[in-house]
Amino acid sequence: MIELLKACRKDEFDGNLNKMLDPATKKSVAFRMRPYGVTSYFDAFKATMAYNLMDVAGKIECPMLITEPANEAFWPGRRASYTTS
Repeated sequence: MIELLKACRKDEFDGNLNKMLDPATKKSVAFRMRPYGVTSYFDAFKATMAYNLMDVAGKIECPMLITEPANEAFWPGRRASYTTS
């Protein structure tokens, strides 16, 4: 699936996920895609990949907390590990 994302093979990516996901998971993923304004699994994954704080994290001057839910199933690892001084 990652290779399909990298190769921008949207139809194959969406088709594979559509076949693989059960109805309850599809409903959950659709709910999580709403904030991105997309209905394509491919577009949702590409949109989340664009979120990255590495270039701006050093400019944050106020204290902040960045968390990641335990057992994150859909976007694991999409958090920043950065502390400000």
